[in-house]
Amino acid sequence: MARRIRRRLLATGGLGAALCLAALLAASGAWAAAGWSPQSSGTSTDLSAVAFTDATDGWAVGAAGTILHTTDGSTWTAQSSTPVTAVDLNGVAFTDATDGWAVGAAGTILHTSDGSAWTSQSSPATHDLNAVTFSGATDGVAVGAAGTILHTSDGSAWTLQSVTPATISDLNAVAFADATDGWAVGAAGTILHTTDGGLTWTPQDSGTNQDLRAVAFADATDGWAVGAAGTILRTTDGGLSWTTQASSAPAANDLNGVAVATDGLRGSAVGAAGTVLRTLDGGVAD
Repeated sequence: MARRIRRRLLATGGLGAALCLAALLAASGAWAAAGWSPQSSGTSTDLSAVAFTDATDGWAVGAAGTILHTTDGSTWTAQSSTPVTAVDLNGVAFTDATDGWAVGAAGTILHTSDGSAWTSQSSPATHDLNAVTFSGATDGVAVGAAGTILHTSDGSAWTLQSVTPATISDLNAVAFADATDGWAVGAAGTILHTTDGGLTWTPQDSGTNQDLRAVAFADATDGWAVGAAGTILRTTDGGLSWTTQASSAPAANDLNGVAVATDGLRGSAVGAAGTVLRTLDGGVAD
């Protein structure tokens, strides 16, 4: 359970989250100087994912249907859904300051159109959903257990998408470089790619059997995936080929999250036992 919680906490999704992530990387020096300090969340429930639409407006989701919101980046207040849900929420994404989605156990999908009130959306999935991202205002993809992939083009109606050939591997993370090119990663080195905004997916050869837990792309060709046993993979051709990159982290330390700047050079990966890796050259010399 702890491993899953850590992985969800480090997942990123949504246009707003991507913007905040880019700002964080650009200002990495300032953040390093300031350091990290605890905030009072008002809950003892495990939190699994977080998304911000700007420097102060953000949401966190977690176990037992927990949804928290901050408007100042410091004070967090609880929000609820209608009907109230008690299922674990694993992923959250926002496209602007009001429109957001949260996904979780047993195919749960929640939506807010005002950043405050959450309602359930009909979901064709029965398996747990682990991550969600949006490549446009209404174009979104959610992924989850047993190879589940859902797509929406209007932010409301979700449909199951197929993978050719079919996969039953758990999918842990999903990221888009633009409106059409996206990647999902998961168990046993699974990497899937779409070129049509998430309507159809095809496998890519990762060259590893390690579980992959996070993925990030700087553009449609430069991307990274990280996972178990310190695995770091990079592609410079949109996933046609993936190569392993070395790091100074102990091999036993799983990597659960990755973020890269749009220059394809600056990036960070984080994981077990407090592992934080940083590169300034796209991982070439790490």
